[in-house]
Amino acid sequence: MSSQSAATLKEVGKSVRADSVEPLELGWIRLFTPGLQWMMAAIALMVFAGEAWAAHLVALGGVASNVAKSLPGLGLLIAVSIYCRWRGFNRFFEFTRLLVWSVIGIRLVGPLVLLAGRTHSVLVDPALLRLDSGLHFSTAVIVRAIAHLPILQLILAVSYNLWIPLAAAALLVPVICGRPTDSRRYVLSLAIGSLITTALFALWPAVGPWRMEGFAASQQQAAVESYLSLLKSPGSVEINPDAGGIIAFPSFHVVLALLSAIALWGIRWLRWIALGVAAMICVSTITTGWHYLTDVLGGFAVTAVAIALARWMIKSPEAPSLDT
Repeated sequence: MSSQSAATLKEVGKSVRADSVEPLELGWIRLFTPGLQWMMAAIALMVFAGEAWAAHLVALGGVASNVAKSLPGLGLLIAVSIYCRWRGFNRFFEFTRLLVWSVIGIRLVGPLVLLAGRTHSVLVDPALLRLDSGLHFSTAVIVRAIAHLPILQLILAVSYNLWIPLAAAALLVPVICGRPTDSRRYVLSLAIGSLITTALFALWPAVGPWRMEGFAASQQQAAVESYLSLLKSPGSVEINPDAGGIIAFPSFHVVLALLSAIALWGIRWLRWIALGVAAMICVSTITTGWHYLTDVLGGFAVTAVAIALARWMIKSPEAPSLDT
């Protein structure tokens, strides 16, 4: 790389507003912003300690090994982040450090959800069905109607998994566009939303509307029901890293979609696209038969609490901030 190209890259990195990266001195390495990093570190340590204790208590095996699987990749990502900070590539540094916390969060939330599934709380599917009936709504009616519109059914089935690119955009695009505070709030609000959702699932677990409304479950839905039954059974259970999608109430798909759209709202050329994708994800939670309407409404409520707390904890750049 020529010296001119290197200088250009460095200027791009430094073009982020001064509030975007406020380093903490530690020897010759300028590490992470105190506010967000210490909050996320505190959350991660408390969750990991709680998981280790609870896993022993409820006889759920494989929690530590599941977390350990991410350590090599996580170490490499941290090294890249430190290198970007050292070279002054501030935008790349901002993105990689948020990605570090995202990877940690994904690895910790999965076992936490399964531990929540081991509680002795009874399934609340009958109560969720009554709530939906009180709203004159039936997931089964929607699922059967969509079955007669195969193209729309396919579009909505694909939309159910669009949370992956939407979440990636919410993490990366605000940083690239000079709005790192939006991405920081996004990561923190996801952590808060995950904890609230998991706590509610521990108290009020449910399988899904196919259990009560009489329509055929898909192969994946049947697998989720089977694994949740296993978690509720006595005796030891080994962790299944792929079974994190067992939460019915509230819908975390809705939480993730809405928080992603909120993070991208400050980018004019992308806001309506993000909102449209988020809306399709929310609708698809019903049309695919995964959720009751009450689950979706619960997801809206969790989103409101999570984003409110994140905005309170991470102020806008114009106001005194935890990041300063």
